[in-house]
Amino acid sequence: MTNSKDKKKSPSRRNVLQTFGAGAAAAALTGLSLPGSAAALPRGFRSRVFPNYYPKRRHWDDEDLNGRVALITGASRGIGLAVGLALQAEGVTVLGTSREPQAHPNHPFPLLPLDLEDQTSINTFLGIALTRPEITSNGGLDILINNAGRFSFGTILPVSPTAAPLFFDAVQRSMAVLYGGHVAVTSGLFESVAAKAATGYGRILFTASVVAYAVGGAVPGYSYFQTYLSGKRAVLAYGNSLREFSETAGLGVKVSCVCPYGIRTALAEGTHPIFTQPVDANGNSVGDPFFQQFLDFTRQSLVDAIPTDFAAEAYRQLLTDATPEPNVAISSRREPYFTQGNTELINDAGEAENLQSAFPMGCRW
Repeated sequence: MTNSKDKKKSPSRRNVLQTFGAGAAAAALTGLSLPGSAAALPRGFRSRVFPNYYPKRRHWDDEDLNGRVALITGASRGIGLAVGLALQAEGVTVLGTSREPQAHPNHPFPLLPLDLEDQTSINTFLGIALTRPEITSNGGLDILINNAGRFSFGTILPVSPTAAPLFFDAVQRSMAVLYGGHVAVTSGLFESVAAKAATGYGRILFTASVVAYAVGGAVPGYSYFQTYLSGKRAVLAYGNSLREFSETAGLGVKVSCVCPYGIRTALAEGTHPIFTQPVDANGNSVGDPFFQQFLDFTRQSLVDAIPTDFAAEAYRQLLTDATPEPNVAISSRREPYFTQGNTELINDAGEAENLQSAFPMGCRW
């Protein structure tokens, strides 16, 4: 039997989460490293990561994109809009998607309605897309870029029993928009892309994230990204598996995953993210100052992050390569992009993750 004195010593779920949150906020805001993490080790004893940074400073186009047709999900703004504009400049006919096309009048290319959290919306979208004259008159779709997505922020456990429905709904929605929706869209459009690949050119790209390689076990604070990390890791695995399937089956569809570092978008602002814990009408934390510190840090880090046109050049280069890289990371060793992308912080997280892996890479000496 537990007496009342013992009960007072037993931490509540909220206390546990806030205690972790304090460490998370400190890590995010000060660069604190845990003992045993890559960043805490002497430089000579660290595992090292060697990201495949894109876009390349020198690039020779192998493929002419003029006259091709591309569909980009999540193209109303941010990376999707920037990629669409870059492809239009190459002579590509671009179609995009948005959850609310009516909110973007006079957009530079048509936006089809699509909500990746809603299977009915996906089914309706597929029916519309496959009958668009831009695609039917072209004999299929040359380029599919699965770019749509949302940030997902919050605790890794429900903050209270009453918040459990909010938590589990947010997890399901996050996995739909970051992974399951892309699988559904790709499945519905794959035959159209394969038809063009049979004539010599068919491409599918996925916007994953470099944090998919640092999945949260090594660095304090990453658990606030848990559902986002899980979704991006899943779509990265799916994209690579789809590439292997296409190659093995001889279908000719070339698949790449694009993994950005920090990109200058509004995805973290206000209520744009999906939240696993309570927030107010402005997307600010309700009753959790540590989570608010995390939100403030994340939002500020994106204000001066890598510009979207720099990111768009990475997509353009992949699409003009005859043999595109399977996985690339959007950043650079050059400034200002190295700093803008939070590149060192993210690389340290990846190195720390590697040290805890069951399948570690690289050398330590």
